[in-house]
Amino acid sequence: MLLKLKLGDRFRIRGFAPVWLTAEYHTLDWLDVGVRANLDGNRFHLGKETWNLDQAELAYSNFTMGPKVTFNFTDWLHLDVYAAAAVYRRFEVFQNDESYLRSDLSPVIGYGARFWIAPSGW
Repeated sequence: MLLKLKLGDRFRIRGFAPVWLTAEYHTLDWLDVGVRANLDGNRFHLGKETWNLDQAELAYSNFTMGPKVTFNFTDWLHLDVYAAAAVYRRFEVFQNDESYLRSDLSPVIGYGARFWIAPSGW
């Protein structure tokens, strides 16, 4: 579900729930600060020759959240710099849609940057 909530002239929440959400505060024309959250996952079929299992699949889920800063060079050019803690990480192997092996991994911290070209929406 597309979400675009503008809660005043300088505060908004937007994203594609439940995949990603950001809460942002427009501090200056060239700077936004906020918090981001991201949920991703997928399922892959595994080859029988590697795992020696029929109908085997690997599924993973990750939930990350953390601070972000957006530098607005123009209304169309932006750079996001962010850090995120993976607060939930799960890897699971299924055989015939039944859980075969599961591993909940410990939290980690990552960081990144994203350059984007689009209207800021402020």
